[in-house]
Amino acid sequence: MKRAQSNGFFYSSVRTVLVLAISSLLSQVSPSTTAANSYLPAKFQTQEPIKRKLSLAYDPPPVIKLTRISGVDSADFPNDFEVEIKNIGDKPIYFMYLYLDLPEVEIGGSHWVFIIQYGRGELLELRNTANADDVPIKPGEVHTLKIPTNQLNNFAKLMKELEPTRSEALKITKVQLSPFLINFGDGTGYILGKPNGKQVGQ
Repeated sequence: MKRAQSNGFFYSSVRTVLVLAISSLLSQVSPSTTAANSYLPAKFQTQEPIKRKLSLAYDPPPVIKLTRISGVDSADFPNDFEVEIKNIGDKPIYFMYLYLDLPEVEIGGSHWVFIIQYGRGELLELRNTANADDVPIKPGEVHTLKIPTNQLNNFAKLMKELEPTRSEALKITKVQLSPFLINFGDGTGYILGKPNGKQVGQ
């Protein structure tokens, strides 16, 4: 992916792509407030724990360390997936945005992607800075991220709808994690593992 020449154009493009992709996926799966497990079809519920290949789309930026990734091989995946992240930089982190891609789950010509984030959504754009209400992950601190419940509900509903079209249970054997964006809240951060932005006031 090439970096856009203009930050404004880049952020606009990223946001447009994300909104279209998410809207396309979620429009085909109606949300529910019911617990995710209640939606899982029998074929999906009863599968045994399997060894799944976890890969990273690119190296995480040097300001974070993935200290623990759990639930990947669980029979209850993705419900119990967790990623623990430590801030090993010298700046507080106000926003993180990660993708969890399931390349074997196809819908509408695309892969199913879970979006996992920490912080206020407006901070997806580096030009938006932190305010007094934003709580950062301070240097040295560790935070555990999980897949939001609404996304798990939508995924489970999709599995139930796809079950009649399959002769056997869908086996998810590949998972890819992408630490897409980090925002320090001061106009700077990392995008696709590379430093980006300009500190406010400079």
